[in-house]
Amino acid sequence: MKKSKQLLLITALLFIWELPVIAQQPTDTTYIFRFVPNDDMFYVPWNGNDRSLHQLLNILEKNKKQLQAGQMYISVSSYAASANDILTSERMAYIRNNRIKSELITQGGLTEQMFVTDRAILSSYGKEKLRNVVVVTFPASVEKVAEIAGIEAARRVENYNKERSGKAERERQFIEQAAREKAEAERLAKEQAEREHLAAQEKARKQAEIAAQKELDEVKRQIQIEKDEAIRDIRRQVALLSVDIAEKVIRKNLDDKQEQMGMIDRMLDEVLTKN
Repeated sequence: MKKSKQLLLITALLFIWELPVIAQQPTDTTYIFRFVPNDDMFYVPWNGNDRSLHQLLNILEKNKKQLQAGQMYISVSSYAASANDILTSERMAYIRNNRIKSELITQGGLTEQMFVTDRAILSSYGKEKLRNVVVVTFPASVEKVAEIAGIEAARRVENYNKERSGKAERERQFIEQAAREKAEAERLAKEQAEREHLAAQEKARKQAEIAAQKELDEVKRQIQIEKDEAIRDIRRQVALLSVDIAEKVIRKNLDDKQEQMGMIDRMLDEVLTKN
């Protein structure tokens, strides 16, 4: 039973391993990169940028095959970029987007064709109204891909999403089936354990009965031995008594038969009284 559980677990792990990695990742995950106001430079070890970059590169590496096939895209958008004496807000946003893409291309081995890049978005980002940030969304939505990369690219993404959704559903069904089989295996193991417990109890009961019967038989045997010994002792005493009476009768040597019988009776009474 233990080996069957291990085999079931290994099978499940192999099945999940063969699925696309993205099926195991949250969809539409955003990564926020912060910039110093009025500055177009991207400082990696600043304000959490290094952590976001590391996480994003890991996800992209796991999905590089889909990126190369045009089945997934990376969305890059600059929000509320502040101008300086040289650069307008629009130009600042353009450069910042390129800074992020350049970092990803250099470190992740990506290409420009894997990105869909927004023009400058002048408003702030999210409920926190973040300014001077570049937001990377992965994977990019079908609508965003259609808007920037075109209908054909969006169709490839949509077809892949449908395929991925079907595989994710099969994965869910497989996991549910594995859970049911595990529960059934545990139920059968429990029932087997109960049967073995009852069998052990029955065996112990029979062994106790056999031991008790042996003890009873031994007691009966000892009683019979003592009984036989008592009978033999009585017989020895009767024999001795008979010899004693005979000797006394002979010594008396009475002529009267009736008197002899009386004598014998008295002597028997005497012996029995003594014993």
